[in-house]
Amino acid sequence: MLLLHKVRSGGTVVTAIHLISDPVGMAWTGSPKGKVKRMQQFKCRDMGIKCDFVATGQTAQEVIQKAMAHAQEKHADVLKTMTSPEQMAQMQKQMQSVIKSV
Repeated sequence: MLLLHKVRSGGTVVTAIHLISDPVGMAWTGSPKGKVKRMQQFKCRDMGIKCDFVATGQTAQEVIQKAMAHAQEKHADVLKTMTSPEQMAQMQKQMQSVIKSV
């Protein structure tokens, strides 16, 4: 089910479309220029971890920040095994590769 609404902001009409069945809540956002931008999403499961955590945001950078904060809290044991900057860089590269537009 889609929920469509328009909001006036300084004379500009902004349109937002929400997917009600989407567990994240909002899968699309409107931009002032009328272009639709998709949300970015990261799932721990896509990294091969048995965890239901999902991070969403406007940009991949925002999603990675949320995912790293989650990892430091819930997956500290995995992060402790990464002892070199190269290992951390490889993990962040893998995280970037599993981020999807939703």
